[in-house]
Amino acid sequence: MRRGRSDIEGFWQTLGWPAASVDFCESNYESSRYVAEPINALSALPYLYFGWYGASAIRGGDAWEQTAFRLAFRCLFLIGVGTFALHATLTAPAQALDEIPMLLLSLDLMFLMSQVNAGATPAPSWLPNAACAVAVAVIAVYLQFQALYEAFLLVYTTSVFGLIIGAYRMAHAKKGEAVAEKVRTELVRPLFHWALAWYLGGGSAAWLPGVLFC
Repeated sequence: MRRGRSDIEGFWQTLGWPAASVDFCESNYESSRYVAEPINALSALPYLYFGWYGASAIRGGDAWEQTAFRLAFRCLFLIGVGTFALHATLTAPAQALDEIPMLLLSLDLMFLMSQVNAGATPAPSWLPNAACAVAVAVIAVYLQFQALYEAFLLVYTTSVFGLIIGAYRMAHAKKGEAVAEKVRTELVRPLFHWALAWYLGGGSAAWLPGVLFC
């Protein structure tokens, strides 16, 4: 999937690194031979900021909750690093640095969602180790099929829709306790609606057309 190519040879191409399996609409290396897509590279800044801020702002909760939430924000920060590297170099290693944290973030959020839905039921002792094993398997499979960008896009999009469905259930399933129901209606449900609107109307609306139709 190569779209934004130009006749200019970038610095990273001279190193002989394998090329990424995806290229976006922005013309490559027109401003600098060191940064292929400078405008797209700037899209990494929100990931870097919110990932760094979120990981440092976690307070309270059980130890596993703090670890899982910090991991989610650190994955978000790594997505920022990978996004900048991918758009700057358009190389396969940079692409992996961008896409692997995206898959791991989805996996971590699924783990968190399963625990929130479990309520007061403690997490099985084996669950964190199982999640780590699945993460290793995800990385191994990704590296095996990295050249198939459409496969990554399908898996990632499917995981996102799974998270949306899970979040919808959390936001709209009535709670038995009055305090929990108040939190659901006044906090969880509005946050879900705002997040969904920003994700579909903002990020996805800007990202997917450039990937699929540019």
